[in-house]
Amino acid sequence: MMQSYNGRAKIFSVILLVIIITVIYSNFTVMDNQINENGKIEEDSILDILIDYARTAWKYFKPGVGVNPNTGLHYAKITWHGFTDWDLGSYILAILHASDIGLIDVEGEWGVRYRIEKILNFLINRKLKDGIPYWAYNADTGEPYTTRRLTNPSDSGRLLIALYEIKKRFPDYANIVDYIVYN
Repeated sequence: MMQSYNGRAKIFSVILLVIIITVIYSNFTVMDNQINENGKIEEDSILDILIDYARTAWKYFKPGVGVNPNTGLHYAKITWHGFTDWDLGSYILAILHASDIGLIDVEGEWGVRYRIEKILNFLINRKLKDGIPYWAYNADTGEPYTTRRLTNPSDSGRLLIALYEIKKRFPDYANIVDYIVYN
């Protein structure tokens, strides 16, 4: 079972890489008009294109699309309304970085703080087994997706990195993050 999963993961990674290369390569035709007299692509043009990609990708995290509008928790993928600690860490980092490039505001409904507070509230209240998180949780209910399997260290590590980023950017959440991590 593990070998087939790893094989599929490798195939998926290669396909994703091919798609990314294809999308970037296809945009060089768009960028042809933005080459300066030295034959170099203007950096602002590349940045604009990358921000457009980010804007498109961020649409997934719109409430009702890839985020449950009631719980504020995200779906690991559109066809599965569950998420692991790794997925949650990735979502937190996506929120922070989306703010960095101006895709969302820090304040306001569905801004950074609103989303982070929903996530922190979930983490404070989520069910654990002997102090260990379950493998996945249901984004619609906040309940464990399965009670037969617990999380793994790499998933927890990704979430811990994201929680540390919250503490660095928003010191007023430090006590809450410490409570989540140490209790």
